[in-house]
Amino acid sequence: LAALEETIAATRKAKTLAEVSRLDLEFHDRIVQAAQNRRLLLCWNGIRDQVELWLVQMHPRHQAATNRTREQTAESHRRLLDAIRRRDERRATDLAHTHIAGWTDLMPPAAAADAD
Repeated sequence: LAALEETIAATRKAKTLAEVSRLDLEFHDRIVQAAQNRRLLLCWNGIRDQVELWLVQMHPRHQAATNRTREQTAESHRRLLDAIRRRDERRATDLAHTHIAGWTDLMPPAAAADAD
């Protein structure tokens, strides 16, 4: 949990979108590691590079639309960490779905259809 806290704090202080993307990915890496689930780790390792590329492409779109990418990323991760800390599986699951679904509005039409 301390490592996740550090990542959130660093995200709040990030100076560039590239740094936000790196820290966003780091947060997800740490969530997977904390889960201590071999299958999840294997799945994550299989898609991690794609997620990294996707984040690098999507953060500028998000920034153009909201001008709050850094803040919203940190806040979304904060809410998720709070649910994990409380061991509220239902809330953590709902927040994870919301965290992912919120990006579909920024995807190009063909990519958004593929995400469904």
